[in-house]
Amino acid sequence: MVVLGFAFKVLLSLWLQYFKGEESIGERSTCIVTGFVYLLIAMMILIVDENKLEIGLEKAYISFNHSASQFLDTQGLSSTGPASKIVLKFFLAIWCGLLGSLFTFPGLRVSKMHWDTLRYYKDHKLLLLIANISYVSPLLLVSLWITPISKDYLTVRIFSGMTSPLMTVERFESLRLIIIIAAGLLKIVLMPIYLQSYLNLAIQRIEIQKKEAGRITNIDLQKKVCVIT
Repeated sequence: MVVLGFAFKVLLSLWLQYFKGEESIGERSTCIVTGFVYLLIAMMILIVDENKLEIGLEKAYISFNHSASQFLDTQGLSSTGPASKIVLKFFLAIWCGLLGSLFTFPGLRVSKMHWDTLRYYKDHKLLLLIANISYVSPLLLVSLWITPISKDYLTVRIFSGMTSPLMTVERFESLRLIIIIAAGLLKIVLMPIYLQSYLNLAIQRIEIQKKEAGRITNIDLQKKVCVIT
């Protein structure tokens, strides 16, 4: 929790910089637009039936509602429980929209690092395959919580020539946990390569500056390079 809190603080401080200066109008508008887009996407996801998308919000809400009602009864207070499910989903969607806005430019930077990595290591086919798998791993992980194409397919459907599904529910849950750990380890292993691609942005900026007309002071050139490091 301490690491997550520190990471959120750093992201928030970087995000607030776009709203303080006059020169960050484009970045500010991008953050606002992406925030509303992610808010809309989150609201669409939250209205999907739990039988199609395993969010676990229904079970969590029922459990919390029951526990809160019992606590209020023991205190001699009459209540129907916490806020309604609609209000809970609305605030959860706002939180998702805020996170989406915070990760807008970090996400774009990661995509740029991935693209540069593919260019630098274009002759290493195995590394390119591993890097692409790592890049799309979040999408693959999300698909494991889409019931019709993952859980039902592996734990319910019985293929021809078989008498039982490929997996039990317990094994499928274990499989999801293993894939999450594997995806995290894969990103850690590739981190030095991506960081090197990020540092190479300084060289790219110098090469771009060489092609531009006019003069530039040493201080301005150092500022462009120091932004990367």
